[in-house]
Amino acid sequence: MVHYNDLKADLSGEMHRIADFLGIEITPDLWPALIEAAGFEAMRRAGETLMDSVATSFKNGSQRFFFKGSNERWRRVVADEDLALYDAKAGAMLSPACRDWTARGRLLAGDPRST
Repeated sequence: MVHYNDLKADLSGEMHRIADFLGIEITPDLWPALIEAAGFEAMRRAGETLMDSVATSFKNGSQRFFFKGSNERWRRVVADEDLALYDAKAGAMLSPACRDWTARGRLLAGDPRST
């Protein structure tokens, strides 16, 4: 599993981890171009091409999907009552380790399978 927080914190490391998992060997001289292409700003610039017909599902297309590349903007929008409902449901359905991973990612919370 890949978490957006982990990609933001260590894009190169996460890409290496994914390539290793998939058994894909990448020559070291190609990594800088891959890292650049997988970065938020590059994806935002190429959004219409990357998303093709999916972009039409979003108001303002890919620019809406690739909006700011930041996390937790929902905190200013979601009501406290809704957050309490989410917390209750997540607590009932997920192990504490999985719930922590969901909120923070592997680099901060650890791998939920290892606890």
